[in-house]
Amino acid sequence: MIKYFYLVEFEYFVKDDYKSYFNLGVFSNLKLAKEKINMSAGLVGFNQYSLDNFKIIKFGVNFDIDIKNKSNVILYWVTHEYDSTSDGFTYWNVFGYFSTIEKAKKHIEYLQNHSRVGKKYPDNFEIIEVKIDNFNAWSEGFEKLD
Repeated sequence: MIKYFYLVEFEYFVKDDYKSYFNLGVFSNLKLAKEKINMSAGLVGFNQYSLDNFKIIKFGVNFDIDIKNKSNVILYWVTHEYDSTSDGFTYWNVFGYFSTIEKAKKHIEYLQNHSRVGKKYPDNFEIIEVKIDNFNAWSEGFEKLD
């Protein structure tokens, strides 16, 4: 059964061609996602930008059981990071959210065997537990990169 969640992201241009962005949390409904944006908009760093720099992304996660209260859910976020020797940049990828750690691990195994980045950097995957409706992410604002 697919349940839908709302990811709140913030992004801004550090330089003309370099965009920085970060995840402000995953929420069980659109109202809470908007509340997070309203709370963040006045904080240090965020207050230098318009509300257009905030994005809400709706996504679905497949659960094997019926979830009654999405606020109590923990999701498992698969990410991958590596440093490129050719250009000196650190690349960071998100490969999705999963309902169980077992599903997240299976997806990593698949990527290690079937994706170029997974084959080249097989040990650079990470699984991050994500608490739904957590308002603490970036709750003190941020310092702008130059």
